[in-house]
Amino acid sequence: MENPFERPLANVSAALINGPIPPYPGRLLPVTAETHTAERQLMAGYGRLIRSCDLPQQRKLKEDLAVELNTASDATKVNSILQQTLDLLSQNKKVIVTGDDLPVASRILKEPDGLPKETPGFLSALRQALAGQGVECSFIQAFPNHSEAIPGLAAERAAMASRNFKEMERFVDGGFRKNESAQRPEVRDRDNQPVYAPSQTKVILLPYRQAAGWLELNRRFLQPPEISMILTPTASADQFIQAIGRGSRRNSKGPTAVQLVANDSCADRHRLGQLLQGLQFIAATGSPAVAPFLELVADCLDRASARRAALDQRLIQLQKNQQIRSARKFDAGQSRRSPSASGVRP
Repeated sequence: MENPFERPLANVSAALINGPIPPYPGRLLPVTAETHTAERQLMAGYGRLIRSCDLPQQRKLKEDLAVELNTASDATKVNSILQQTLDLLSQNKKVIVTGDDLPVASRILKEPDGLPKETPGFLSALRQALAGQGVECSFIQAFPNHSEAIPGLAAERAAMASRNFKEMERFVDGGFRKNESAQRPEVRDRDNQPVYAPSQTKVILLPYRQAAGWLELNRRFLQPPEISMILTPTASADQFIQAIGRGSRRNSKGPTAVQLVANDSCADRHRLGQLLQGLQFIAATGSPAVAPFLELVADCLDRASARRAALDQRLIQLQKNQQIRSARKFDAGQSRRSPSASGVRP
């Protein structure tokens, strides 16, 4: 899984200094027994594949396993975050949802017809769910990994960037225009003040890999509604802080409510653990603004670990009880057998 120390974290906490963001307690969602079973099947199946491969293939398989586990875990959050988003919209709030959008065709899990089980990316699934409720949202696409190093993808990246800017324009309040130098200055009035214009959409779905930047969010007006942020776990402290910064640099009034939504899956506990290590590293460099989010992630990880430990303990106890019942049935059957039936002469 992604290492939070792969990219420099210097000055990353600067994204937090632009406004107060009181973090709410993290939401810990339930996970069904079927989801836990699928998770174990994935890890067991990939374990068999990894043991039969050379080292380069093992690394690729481990990356694929991480993506499958993360996508499967995030898929269980779609309905809950959908309802939470609808509730916030009913309170006249705007919503920024940040997560990953990595669709998978499983190497291990199969559909009834034998084809690989396909799971859409989290943000794409949420977008479809919102559309089903009649809610139009802005959708930011993430550039393919390492595409900046591939000249042949330059045109695709430019087209995607143009679409992303248009999607952000629909979400932000205020006006922006593109000049001859392809820059995007604000539309201003005669007094050189930014012109207010209400946004076209109230929800934006923002991939972690595209969270940095977005100067369009820096301007604040008094008229727009407040913004709430909903985040799923990520292993990267850098990406997490950048995402938080999009709410801090919001163009709305009032504080931004931040909520981290997780569950007790192996994927989320791993991501929360990596995220906690990265935030601890940032805090050790003297960044006090990170402290409340450090507490938020630590609390979420503690509760997820405690819930999973309790579940594992119940499963162990159920197995013991089953073994005891099986042993009793066997003993009862033995005692009812007559000597002749057992083949032993009296």
